[in-house]
Parts: sequence; C-alpha cells; structure tokens
Amino acid sequence: MVEKINAIFVDEDPRDSERYTRLLTKNEIISVLPIFPPSEINQLPLEPIPDLIVIDYLLTNLQPSGITASYRGGTLANYISEQLPEIPLVLLSTRSILNKHPNYEDEIRAIDCVLYKDSVNEDPEKAIKTLLALSNGFKTLKTVNEEDRTWMNILVLLRASENEEESLQKASPPRRTIDEKWGVKAVSKWILRTLFKYPGIFYDSLFAASALGINESSFQKQEVQEFFKDAYYTGVFSDMKKLWWKDRLLKIAFTCIREAGVEPRLSDNFMTAFYKTTENKLEPSICIFSDEEHANTVCYILNKPVKMKYTLGYLPDDRPESLEQARISFTAAISDNVKEEYIPKADAELLPMIRRGEL
Repeated sequence: MVEKINAIFVDEDPRDSERYTRLLTKNEIISVLPIFPPSEINQLPLEPIPDLIVIDYLLTNLQPSGITASYRGGTLANYISEQLPEIPLVLLSTRSILNKHPNYEDEIRAIDCVLYKDSVNEDPEKAIKTLLALSNGFKTLKTVNEEDRTWMNILVLLRASENEEESLQKASPPRRTIDEKWGVKAVSKWILRTLFKYPGIFYDSLFAASALGINESSFQKQEVQEFFKDAYYTGVFSDMKKLWWKDRLLKIAFTCIREAGVEPRLSDNFMTAFYKTTENKLEPSICIFSDEEHANTVCYILNKPVKMKYTLGYLPDDRPESLEQARISFTAAISDNVKEEYIPKADAELLPMIRRGEL
C-alpha cells in the first residue's frame, strides 16, 4: 500500500495553482494545499509541517488580491530550507521562464528536484511518482537516528559494497570521517545532485549501453536487464532514477567476455560474447559522428552515443574529479550549442581542425 503524502504548492498564478493542484492530486496519493506567496517571506504558513513543498519560480506577478511578492522561488526555497531543513523542495516552472534567467541554478541551490510544467501536463502520473520517490527518500534518511548518522550508515543506505566505498569517498561526500554526523539535506543533495547526476559511480541506461557497445533499446531488453540485475541500484532514492552500479556492471560484462573466450575489449566484444553465452542477439551502438558501430561513451550536449576518439573534453560543471569527465562529440563541437570556454586547452587546439573537417 502506497503511503499518502501532504504537500504545499506555492504559486502566484491562480490558473496554474488550480491546474497543477488538480493534476498532482488526480490519483489521491498526494494531498496538495495551494498557497499564494505572501508579501513578506516570513509570513508563509509552514504548519502543520508538510511532507514536501512545491514552489513556482517567478512568484512576482500581481495576484488577484493585489499582493505582489518581492522574491522569487529560489529565495523562498532558501528560507524554507532554513526553517525546515529535512523537507524536500521541488521547483515547478517552465523551460522558457528558466531560460530567461540563465543564473537560476545559482538561486535554487536549496531545491532538491526540478519539474517542468509541460512535462507535468503530458504525464502527471510520472510527476506524481517523482514526488512520491523524493518524499520517500527523505523519509528513509530521516528515520536514521541522529547518533547513527555516520559515514558507515550512508554506505548502508546506498547498499554499497566494501569495494565501492573508496569510490564513494572520492566523490566529495558531505561527511567523510567515521564519526562525523551528517544532515538529511546534505546527504540527499549529494546523492541526487552528484552521484545520480554525473556518471562514474552509477550509469543510467544510455551510459550503460554505450559502455557495453550496444544501443539503449538492446540494453533495455528483458534478458539483458536480467543479466545485469545484480548491478541494479536499489538503495535510497532508487525510485527517483533507474541506475546501475558502474563497477558491478563492468565486472559482469567482463566475466561474460572471459567465458565466451573473446578479446577483453568491452565495447567492441560484449555484444559478441553475450550472443555466444546466451544466444540472444543485440544491436550495436552507433557513433553520432562517424556512424561506426560500438560507440562507447555519450556526447554531453547531444546526449547520443559517440566513440571516445571522436570526442573532446568538456567542463560545464563542478563535478568531482573522481567522476567521469563530460565529453562532447565532434558533431556537437561544430554546433552553436558548444561553449568553447568549457573545452580544456589541450582539446581546444583541435577545434579549428574539427571545424575544417580535418579530423
């Protein structure tokens, strides 16, 4: 039985307030209390304490009552986070509005999850599942007694093996010593905004498929999913995103290659090894730049498979160095979407040749 959750939804637009309250409560799993933002931020009613709070980004348009809030959603999120540090916060906005505010990510550091209004319109059930998963993940963290909130307990929550502890330690966790206590907000942010966001500890289906040299559709086949079931992530927040432990996935794949008696070149030979050992045919990943088979990484900008030799390094964020560096395909490198200042100097020297078609 699914446990119901209580949410607050802060939005200054009465039409959006009514619409998204209705969409998010359609299956009656979530109870939503819509609230207009008060003129003074400290007037926002936060009792009884909800399980989750959803916040619109702008909040500054004129309300029917004549009130105009002087703060945006990021400022409100920061205030709420100080008052209720163990309650998940969700930003609900449109892509067009956020695109008009290029520095919005700096404003919403207290936000735990972003939902886009068009996505909620198209698939409210998916949005509801996301909110439930986020709330349940926070509840799992909060059930840990404060005296037990140690690094070792984080490993238990993640269901990490001893072999994975070292990699996790290098991924800039909020608490690194055995005895140092952690906070719910800090750990949730690390898991959701670092471990889940950047490849290295975990792979999503596209990165997993590309590492294996097969296309994503092949990786999602039932027989392949069953083959890699022991690599599937089942720890806290696992309902937020389907992920696989990278090292476990690669270990299973190399075992298959060894048993098949083929050369231990993962992306080139896993497909052949899998067929030899299971008689199941898979399709190769195709490089977005060269159309060659067995692309083995993913273009950061285009989110498509690409062969590593046809990529450049890219530094668009502050991910820990122990996680995998972002790469962009030569195809993306010649597009208008690339930001040249993000390309490391050594790779930037290749950019003119790529654009002339010499590589």
